[in-house]
Amino acid sequence: MTERSQSLRPSAEDDAAETRRRALRELHPEGREKAAVAALGDVDWRVRQEAVQILRHAAPLESLLEELVHAVAQADNVGRRNAALEVLAALGAPAVARLRRALREDTSGARKFYAEALGAAGDPVAAPDLAALAVDDDTNVAAAALEALVALGGPEAERVLRGRLGRAEPFERVATLDGLVRVRAKLTWEELAPLVDDRVSRRAALPLLGRCGDARALPVLADALADGGRSATLAIGALAELAASIGTSALRELPASVLPALGAALRDGDRAGRRDAASLIFAMRDEARLHEALDAAADDVLTDLGATALRRWGVDAVESLLRASRHCVGLGRALALGLAAELTGHAAVEPSPTLLTALREAIREGAPALRAAGLRGLASFASRDDLDALVGALADPSSDHAELAASTLRALFAREPAAVEGALREDDLGSPAAIELFAHVKGSRGVDALRRQLSAPRPELRVAATQALGTLADPRSRDDLAFALADEDER
Repeated sequence: MTERSQSLRPSAEDDAAETRRRALRELHPEGREKAAVAALGDVDWRVRQEAVQILRHAAPLESLLEELVHAVAQADNVGRRNAALEVLAALGAPAVARLRRALREDTSGARKFYAEALGAAGDPVAAPDLAALAVDDDTNVAAAALEALVALGGPEAERVLRGRLGRAEPFERVATLDGLVRVRAKLTWEELAPLVDDRVSRRAALPLLGRCGDARALPVLADALADGGRSATLAIGALAELAASIGTSALRELPASVLPALGAALRDGDRAGRRDAASLIFAMRDEARLHEALDAAADDVLTDLGATALRRWGVDAVESLLRASRHCVGLGRALALGLAAELTGHAAVEPSPTLLTALREAIREGAPALRAAGLRGLASFASRDDLDALVGALADPSSDHAELAASTLRALFAREPAAVEGALREDDLGSPAAIELFAHVKGSRGVDALRRQLSAPRPELRVAATQALGTLADPRSRDDLAFALADEDER
């Protein structure tokens, strides 16, 4: 037997723990809960978890609560205490009431464990008790109560945290700021301004500066962004949040010194950081990093903030987007083309030759996302010159592409009806979208071709032809439709 196979065999300790776990599960219900309380202190986590699952569904009788509270208060067995905390958090209002009573009756350091349990239980009714405990002379108890309040959240937690903000001790101030961030508090610039001169406090306050809704926070966030590291990560998220409330135009005033940090976030940041950095690049109209921002936005989904920034940039962004698209990879190029077409259409101006060329090339190149962007982008700008490419796309194996091509041809038909009708032939009916378009364009002149599609080898084409003929309501197809409706293969 190899060393690896030996290591995979259960040890004697594993066997014993599994035996205890199964024995606990198989006990008669009358004795199971009492045994489960004892098993909360088992040396093996699997046995403890079995006990937790049993007790989570137990009736929260006073005797059980008393034993659980006692288990929470003891300091000899951490596993037992943590398991008891988990059970109490799941037992609801009776457990919360018993823990609140323990807070009032006990004067020892065990109160920090009761506070922790109340925070885990998540019942706001305990907030006043925790608020009173947050100023306890025992710093460990006070810290536990404050942490539990933060876990509960709500107005009481925010009130207590705000009241502690002016305290002089740096560590306590940072902990308070962190708590305010976690309860999603919104402080004013006037409340935050006294903190920004201290570097440690400023870093802790960065997310709050993003929520203050005041442009005076911009220089502070810009300095933090230029610092790099963790401060830059926090500042990027804060700037994005601030811009959502004061408008993306204000970001045009940010100094160029922040751009390297934004570029670093685009390359190496997490998903949220890449997404927000892309939005800031769009708002600052930084062409040097525009292709990286497009790639990031395409991978992580364009945010509302990014879309707003691009709309504000307007049609002036079109050529910049097209230039950037040549350096994009993957979905970034498709996003750039789609945005350029959208901005042009929104401005109600004629598309530039560069844009039309890029959209037509995208349709020919064949990469699925790029092809879709080209088909979608041409919807408002297609001309007779695009008919061959659009009709060819009707038979694209991707149903999405066929539907996009049909939609664009339908839009072109409104402008050039004769040209579109002349371009559509019976041989082009290779997709349900093509059949639907054919019926729309040809009307009663296309009935015979549609009747022949009722015998198509693919069920989806037969279904589409049946539906198209139904909309035309031509007497010539009445018998054919009756026969088609009996087709067992139709879906």
